[in-house]
Amino acid sequence: MGDALYAVVLPLFVYHVTHELAAMSVMTMLAMLPLIFAPVTGISVDRWGPGRLIVPALGVQIVTGSLMAVLAMEHSLPVGALYALGGILEVAGGIYRGSWMASLPQVFPGRAPQARAALGILYVTTTLIGPFVAGLLLPRIGYVPLLWVNVASFVLPLLVMITGVSYPSPVSNTPSRSLLEDLIQGWQALKGLPLLLESVLTEAAQNLVVSSGLTTVLMYYLRQDFRISAAVVSWIVMADGAGALVASILVPRWGQRGIRWILPFGSVLSAGVLFGLLVPHWWIVPVILFLLPLGVTGITTAIEMAVYHQIAPEVLGRVNGIARLIQGLPALLCPLVLAALSHAFTIKGMFVIVAVFMTIVALATLRVTRKAHSKGTSPAVNHD
Repeated sequence: MGDALYAVVLPLFVYHVTHELAAMSVMTMLAMLPLIFAPVTGISVDRWGPGRLIVPALGVQIVTGSLMAVLAMEHSLPVGALYALGGILEVAGGIYRGSWMASLPQVFPGRAPQARAALGILYVTTTLIGPFVAGLLLPRIGYVPLLWVNVASFVLPLLVMITGVSYPSPVSNTPSRSLLEDLIQGWQALKGLPLLLESVLTEAAQNLVVSSGLTTVLMYYLRQDFRISAAVVSWIVMADGAGALVASILVPRWGQRGIRWILPFGSVLSAGVLFGLLVPHWWIVPVILFLLPLGVTGITTAIEMAVYHQIAPEVLGRVNGIARLIQGLPALLCPLVLAALSHAFTIKGMFVIVAVFMTIVALATLRVTRKAHSKGTSPAVNHD
């Protein structure tokens, strides 16, 4: 729940302090840092196994979260310090999640895609719980106690790890290889599946305008234009988690034959939905937040399942890391891009630009799908 709670509370806290979209966008951008470090995380997991990374990562989150809460209690938490501590929290959280994901083929031999889908559902569920808790507690206890609640949410998994959870040894333990050699090996494995790579690139293009940066803009839009309270905004953001949860449940059930339609369907749905943001009423925001993940999260889930179907376990961490880096660079830029567009063209103008851009991406996706079908394969799943 911790990361999902921070995803809502920290941008709202920054708005509470600054009332600026740009400041909120920087906070959201820092949440994308784990994707930039994902290749290094993947290499570390492949070399040393997840057990050596998970406990330290949780420990860093507890210490950093506690420091953030203490400084906030003393009213000594400038925005710059909030950015620094928030960035450390996000990187540690990314190491924790990346280690978990890369261990699945050994923990669940032969059922890694199904295990990844189940774990994805559990993770997406936290994106519902986090905003719900924030909306419930913010008007009652305020921001600072809520930061302590978040720290507590990191303690339980740490205790579980320390008191008996064992992880398999890494499949390949060859520390004599250089970091560059490891990265090249992971890149070659991903490059060897060109249609999967094209799908990853398609998602990367979408992430430039529809990742968490858009959610941050919508939170600002609700607070600034409609004067909706932070608690209600937190509950509205739950619609995003609800849509993602539906997608996480449905996509694995469709199986490999169904996955081949998810990439074009998700892209077209996302593009069409975004034009709805031109409706000048606050209630359109939760509708969009629910419908948009049906396309975006559906594509993400399909790609992740394809990776677990096709990539050898000994390079899985690196391939996951490289794919997340490709997807993460645009996601890192997204909050700043949207903030700049909003400043230059107003928020409504930015909505138009985003919808048109996503329409172009959808047309490119249809081309990828047509190419895949002509070869008798899927853009997300190769049937070799």
